[in-house]
Amino acid sequence: MKKKLKSMLKTLIIVMLALSLTGCWNRRELNTLAIVMGVGIDKGEKPDEIEMSVQIVDTSSMKSGSKGGDSGGSSAYINLTGTGTNPISILRNFTHEISRKLYIPHNQMIIFGNGLAKDGVHDSLDMFLRDHEARLTVNVFVAKGEAKAIFKAKPELAKIPTADLSLRSEIQGATSETASLTVMDFMTCLASKTHSAVAPIVDIKENEGKKIAIISGGAVFKADKVVGELDKTETRGFLWVTNKVKSGVLCVGIKGEKADLEIVKSTTDVTAEIKKDGTIHFKVKVKESGGIATQTGSENFGKTENIKLIEKAADELIKQEIKSSIKQAQSLDSDIFGFGEMLHSKYPKQWKTLEGDWDNAFKNINVDIEVEAKIVSAGRLAKPDYPTEE
Repeated sequence: MKKKLKSMLKTLIIVMLALSLTGCWNRRELNTLAIVMGVGIDKGEKPDEIEMSVQIVDTSSMKSGSKGGDSGGSSAYINLTGTGTNPISILRNFTHEISRKLYIPHNQMIIFGNGLAKDGVHDSLDMFLRDHEARLTVNVFVAKGEAKAIFKAKPELAKIPTADLSLRSEIQGATSETASLTVMDFMTCLASKTHSAVAPIVDIKENEGKKIAIISGGAVFKADKVVGELDKTETRGFLWVTNKVKSGVLCVGIKGEKADLEIVKSTTDVTAEIKKDGTIHFKVKVKESGGIATQTGSENFGKTENIKLIEKAADELIKQEIKSSIKQAQSLDSDIFGFGEMLHSKYPKQWKTLEGDWDNAFKNINVDIEVEAKIVSAGRLAKPDYPTEE
């Protein structure tokens, strides 16, 4: 009986291995697909329509020496634009223009035109939340003007504009002056009744006759609608509070001279408290460490007394950036920091009465800011390499 059972088991294993070696029933060959690298959505001419643009890789011309372009020749990409009532129907209709099916799992970004973003993006975002092929880690941007214009910008190094923009988005942490938002982040904010999203703003800039895309600042949402913007300083203030500052430069001055401090590390802790009198208080505690990257003048910034002055100046600068961000957010009635979620978590009973009127409560919250900046390095120079007077 045991021998028979072993024989049956071996046969079953062989059959399963044989089945695993068969071809994929739903395979997709590369030469049948149009790989989408970027999606842009703008308002259509009619009230119920949107205009959708996609940038796809032209694999037939991806060879040494090829340059970017809209179509034909040695173009590394192709831009398509269509109009319809929803993204899925427009994507399907693109098959009338090209001989391949659009493939979105490799999509790098979704760019919403400013006009559409102000009216609301929920309906246009819905497909990317539902479709199992659409990645939730895709970056979301808001264009200063029309989204389709971004796809026409000339890439500086990469052959494809969206690939170039995606790479530059990844290295924005070097300045911490622009926001970052994925579809998953956006979905989380939309699910919250109080937490608002901030998306990076992308615009077109003329440089020596060329149109290039630049990323700067943040577009502030209220639910799914853009209601305002943060400039570079306000954006970094937002990042300080949300513990997302990775790097950057702080420009401070002491004794009539200036120093640029490189941010090496930063951590932020935020606590919430409802006082007995009902007032709402938040404490934002930032710990930042950095080094002296450059300085002007002959003053020795490496002296202990000067280090303390520099640290104090850095403390004040960070505080001002945070204050400016909070002030702008309050003026837009948008809790971009998630303060409401913190109260909900810590004070669930009190939150029941606060939730319905959080916009007004958010305007009147008290935020105490504590910053501890430390200089941990002065570089290779113990003192500035400055000419001595003879």
